Amino acid sequence: MGKRWHDAGRMAKKKTTFTDFVSVAEELTKGGWAKKDGLVIEGGSAGGLLMAPWSTCVRSLSRVVAHVPFVDVINTMLDETLPLTVGEFEEWGNPKKRTITT
Repeated sequence: MGKRWHDAGRMAKKKTTFTDFVSVAEELTKGGWAKKDGLVIEGGSAGGLLMAPWSTCVRSLSRVVAHVPFVDVINTMLDETLPLTVGEFEEWGNPKKRTITT
């Protein structure tokens, strides 16, 4: 959906990632596309990160399958050979750069 959409769910606006996901699920059940107790969501890596707040906030709407949630941010961000790492320095920071405050 493009860079504007992507940026609208990053950094200080990260919460919209979760609220948008909840809104879609609610619309699916309201519209008759899914039953409240029959919706299954699944996510891995960053999608696994999405599963955690979902499962604690609105678990009555679904069953959750989380595959390898993104939990090791430091080691992932240290590996600049990974395809998405460098592009995420703006949001997550670069752990190789030391900031000294006085």
